Amino acid sequence: MPPKPASRRPAIAVLGASGLLSLKFFLFISVFAVNVFYFDQWAFLTPFFRGNPGLRELFLWQHGPPRLGLGLVLVKPLYEITHWNTRVEGFCAGACIFLAMCLALWLKTKLSGGFSYWDVAIPLIFLTLTQYETFLGATNPAYGAIPLLLILVYCLGLLLPNHLVRYLLIVALNFLLIYTGFGFFMGLVTLAAFAYECLRRIHGRSQIPLAHSIVAGLLAAASLASFFVHYRFDPAADCFGHAPWTWYPRFIALTFSAFLGPRTPFTLVTVAGFVGLAVALAFFGMNGLKLLHSPEKKAVPRSERARLIIAVLMGYSMLFTFSAAAGRACLAPEAGQAPRYSTLMIPVYFGIYLFLLMLPPGFLRTVALPLFLLVVAPGGVLWPNDAGKKLADGKRAWAACFLAHGDVRYCDRETGFPIYPNPESIDLQGKLNYLKQHRLSFFYDASQP
Repeated sequence: MPPKPASRRPAIAVLGASGLLSLKFFLFISVFAVNVFYFDQWAFLTPFFRGNPGLRELFLWQHGPPRLGLGLVLVKPLYEITHWNTRVEGFCAGACIFLAMCLALWLKTKLSGGFSYWDVAIPLIFLTLTQYETFLGATNPAYGAIPLLLILVYCLGLLLPNHLVRYLLIVALNFLLIYTGFGFFMGLVTLAAFAYECLRRIHGRSQIPLAHSIVAGLLAAASLASFFVHYRFDPAADCFGHAPWTWYPRFIALTFSAFLGPRTPFTLVTVAGFVGLAVALAFFGMNGLKLLHSPEKKAVPRSERARLIIAVLMGYSMLFTFSAAAGRACLAPEAGQAPRYSTLMIPVYFGIYLFLLMLPPGFLRTVALPLFLLVVAPGGVLWPNDAGKKLADGKRAWAACFLAHGDVRYCDRETGFPIYPNPESIDLQGKLNYLKQHRLSFFYDASQP
């Protein structure tokens, strides 16, 4: 029997909002993405400047704390097709985030059986332009865009009914995530997930053989251990470990509040960030207690699967945030407002939303859902024109200057927009000469009629 017309209205509203926000999202990238490498790109793309790097070298390549895994592996054919066009790379990073949003919508319908009007929150969370650095700055799909997409596939995988297929998929995705940017923290989340599977079997709440869960957990542990073979400790901040203790919680709070859009006034957004952090920790703890004390049932109820997914989403983002504070708070608490962090804060806000949906009908749920929508809406609808224009104009001016004069230091001074802070440390002039010789990046654009 076809659904009644009224039942389609929430789906139409959510998909319509998703379409409009997606249009805005990609229009923003189209307006401000520029085909010029910027800051860390000049460093982590070093293997490409050496000729034709192998896939193993690219997969294991380390930049700062993480390895870049699938990021560089997938960038290689993209660069071959586009003549190293970082503007196209920005669109690809955006496409990963868009696909993650689509999977999030699908995941929500699988958990609840359909759409509700509140699901407008999902595109607002995923397509926020507070993450503009992910596709306009030093574009690096391995950093956040690809891990975000893999995490959503991972969460959908947790719903597979056949435990052997589910375990195989989770172990494989876990391996790829560990090696791809800050997907690394999913290695710890996966160990916790398999430990939970073992506890369920021990307490008679699962029919999955305990040996299967133990073997899967050991494979996940082996994947995490393999990451550290030939690993070098590189915190990527010279001041690492030298920060007043009060800077660490303030850094974390500002990471939470920056996702929502406003970055000033500083005191107000710091307080808002502490409120967001407290809410996330409280919901994470409450959700965890529900998981550990769920009733004994042979078949896993939908609510328990939902709670496991919420724990995965929230646990991942909080591990990332605490780690970022440990490594970067010494730069100043304000460093927690870096736009690229927002991409990896998407899971915790999505997890909060799923948690709110699971509240029983009543006053708390009635108040919490519209309040949450009100909180995430500004970040989802804003258009950070000044930030986008500054990056785009700076890159264009620098490229035009270098095409005319061919001198890195001169163009840094002339434009007031250095594209790398210490050019000699990475042989920036040599890399630019390589691009010019092979007609790549903005040199290719300049050679076209």
